[in-house]
Amino acid sequence: MRYINTILIVVTILGYGCKYLVSDNLNEIKSPIKDNWIKVYDNSSLLLTGITFVDDTTGYAVGAIGCMLKTTDSGENWSIIDSIETPSPSFTDIAFFDKYIGLAVGSAGRISRTSDGGVTWNTSYLSLGNRISNICIIDEHVCFCTMGNLIYKSSDTGLKWDEVYSYPNPYLVFTELSFGSKDVGYGVLARTGENMSGDIIKTTNNGSEWSLLSVETTPAYMSCYFITNKIGYVSDLDGKLYKTTDSGNSWFFPSSVTLDGYTKLHFFTENTGYGCKLNGELIKSIDGGMSWEKVISGNLSSINAICYNQKSKSLFVVGNEGKIYKCSNPFFN
Repeated sequence: MRYINTILIVVTILGYGCKYLVSDNLNEIKSPIKDNWIKVYDNSSLLLTGITFVDDTTGYAVGAIGCMLKTTDSGENWSIIDSIETPSPSFTDIAFFDKYIGLAVGSAGRISRTSDGGVTWNTSYLSLGNRISNICIIDEHVCFCTMGNLIYKSSDTGLKWDEVYSYPNPYLVFTELSFGSKDVGYGVLARTGENMSGDIIKTTNNGSEWSLLSVETTPAYMSCYFITNKIGYVSDLDGKLYKTTDSGNSWFFPSSVTLDGYTKLHFFTENTGYGCKLNGELIKSIDGGMSWEKVISGNLSSINAICYNQKSKSLFVVGNEGKIYKCSNPFFN
């Protein structure tokens, strides 16, 4: 069970020394904060955007032009699934309720659903022409997805969808949802460009109702991750990191360092989190966002998603150029 699939926190840090070692063999990356990374897949014709695992051995990755990969040996080897129709709209995210039932979402409002462990997939569309940015599964039946300024909910593993929230300004779009529990969840929105802005919303009743949080500033919020109902992190387009410990009633900067650039966040504990960056860097904090160190740099033009397989205790990242990296037994503080 997971409250949000893939992805997470924050940004490049300018001016920091590179406290990592990249060997002459680019397949091997070693970090002084006890992370050992190896490249387990490389296909330069692909662009990967999402990854998830359903058990200790079986996982999936998705990407552009309807691309889907599957592993059955804990991520050591990956193969392209031929049952997905091609050419097709690009996938942005993937998540599973159990080892059999899963959803892959993407551009053109596409939702592909499997009920037989990825052998076959049935495709439906929420709304043609609009991009579904992410999928968020919160229990064995209920999940959410966002499309533009709308939130949709399904209570039957993705067979039927209902619109449960519409943000009043259509120029702001949802960039991520995160649930700290079955009932309490948060969503962040962003408008980029000349009139950059954003907002944060919250539900306390399993997504049936959503309300705006009162925040002092409204930058373009790009990523959020909540560890519990009360403790969570949000990052904006400029790379600023915000933290709350009181359910979003107040926010503070955990670090005086200004993080540079858009990054997706994922925290595994209150102290240990990773940031996937569009410039190809993966950064890590072990002190609640106070400081960050690079653990991958220069091997990908962009890191788009991160996933932790709890059963096999392995961490995975995917990105452009069709690369997948694996870290066995990552250090979580």
